[in-house]
Amino acid sequence: GPVVFFSIASSIAGFGDLTETGRIGGKTLALYLLVSLAAIGIGIGLWYVIKPGNPALIHAVDASYSVDTAAVENVTILDTILGIVPSNIVKPFLESNMLQIIFLGMVVGIGAGMIEKYSDAVRFFLETCNQLFMKITTIFIKLLPLVAFCSMASMILTVGGTGFVSILCICAVVLLGYLLMAVVYAIMLLVNGINPILFYNRYFSTMIQVFAICSSN
Repeated sequence: GPVVFFSIASSIAGFGDLTETGRIGGKTLALYLLVSLAAIGIGIGLWYVIKPGNPALIHAVDASYSVDTAAVENVTILDTILGIVPSNIVKPFLESNMLQIIFLGMVVGIGAGMIEKYSDAVRFFLETCNQLFMKITTIFIKLLPLVAFCSMASMILTVGGTGFVSILCICAVVLLGYLLMAVVYAIMLLVNGINPILFYNRYFSTMIQVFAICSSN
C-alpha cells in the first residue's frame, strides 16, 4: 500500500501544470483499461481452451477444503465508482484496497502541487517516503527466492508427483498468457511507431522484476 501511494503521490506532485497531469492521467487510465481488457480476454480464453490442471487435486492440498457459496450481489457501475472513494484515509491501507490507495495518491499529489510555497517541502517529503518504502520492498524482494523455494518444496510434498505435473501445466498456460500479452504490447508499440524489439531490450530488466513479484503497481 505505501509503495503504491507514495509512488503515485510523488509522481503527480512533480508536475507543475495540473492540466498536463490531467491529460497524461486520462491517457494512462484509458491505456490501463485497454490492456486490462486484453489480459482478461487472453486469460479466460486460454483457460477455457486448454483447461490446464486437475480440479480434483484441490482436495489433496487441503483435506478440509470447502466451498462457501456467497450470496450473489448486483454491483452497478455507479457502486464501483463510488467505491473508489474511501470513507477514511486509513481503511484502504488496512484492507489493501488498491483502487482506493491509487485514488488517495492522486488526490494528495494534486493537492501537493496546489499549496504554493509549501509545495516543495511536501514534494520532498513524498519523494523521501517513496524512496524509503521502495528500499524496504527491495529488501523483502531479495528474500523471495528462498520463500519461493520453500513454498514449492512444501507444495510438491503435499500434492505428490501427479499434482506437480498438473501444476506445471498451469504454469505453462500462464507463461503462454504472458507471451501473448507481449505480442499485444508489441502491436500497440508498432501502432505508435516504436520498435518493439528495441523497447523490450531496454525494458527487459524491469519486466523481469514485474513478473517476479506479480505486480506492476
